[in-house]
Amino acid sequence: MLALQRAPIRRAGFDQSSEATVADVMAADVTVVSPGTSLHTAARLLLAQGLPALPVVDSTGGVVGVLSEHDLTARLAPRRARPWWHLLVDADQLACEYRKATGLTVEEMMTHPPVTVSPSASLAAAIRLFDDPAVDLVSVVLAGRLVGALGRRHLVERLSTAPASAIRRSDAEIVAEMQDRMAQEAWISKPYPTVEACGGIVTLWGLVGGDAEKAALATMARSIPGCKAVTDRLIARGAIYRYHETI
Repeated sequence: MLALQRAPIRRAGFDQSSEATVADVMAADVTVVSPGTSLHTAARLLLAQGLPALPVVDSTGGVVGVLSEHDLTARLAPRRARPWWHLLVDADQLACEYRKATGLTVEEMMTHPPVTVSPSASLAAAIRLFDDPAVDLVSVVLAGRLVGALGRRHLVERLSTAPASAIRRSDAEIVAEMQDRMAQEAWISKPYPTVEACGGIVTLWGLVGGDAEKAALATMARSIPGCKAVTDRLIARGAIYRYHETI
C-alpha cells in the first residue's frame, strides 16, 4: 500500500511575466500522503516538512484533501458533550466530528475538498485564498495533478526578499496615483486632503476625521512607488476639539 511519495516538480513551461505568479514562490518538492497513511506516520512527515499541512493525493496524483496541524491538534481536545436535540439539526456534523476524533488514517482526519490554485495564477490572486483563516495550505494543481504547494510561509519569504522599490516617477505621477487611491476608499473624509510632491517627497494637507485616518493616509502615500518620504500636515478633527476645550 502506498504510504507516502515525493512530488518532484519542474518549473519549465510555467507562464513567465513581470507579475509574480504562484510558480515563483511555491514549494516545488512536496511531501504528500495517501488517504490510507496512518496518522502517526503523517504526523512525523508533517513535522519533518516544516509546513502547516500536507497534501493528500490518490493513486493518480490527484489532490483529494489536506491534513493540517489543525486537523491533528483537534484530535487532542476532549469531545464536547452535545444536547440530544442537536441531532435534529446537525447529525451529519456530529458524525464528521466523531470520525475525526476516533479515526486512524489520513482519510478519516483530512480536510476536504482541498483549496487549489494553478501555478500560472497571479500571486495577488493566490493571496486572497488565505483570507480564510482555516486555509493552511493551498495545493498547486496543473492538468489535474499536484505540482506544488503554497503556504503563508512562502508569501512571507517573498516579502522578506523583495528588493526596495527603485522606481523613478515624476511628482505629477505620484500625486495622480495618490488621488486615484483616495478616490477608491470610502473611509477618507471629504473634501479629500490636498496632495503635493516635490522631488519624491509627498506632503499631505487638510482636515481628516481622526488619528486612524491620518495615519492610514500617510501609509497610503508612503506605499506609492517613487515616494521617498511623507510630510504629514494633516489635522485630525479630534485635535481641534481638544484644543478648543483647553481655551
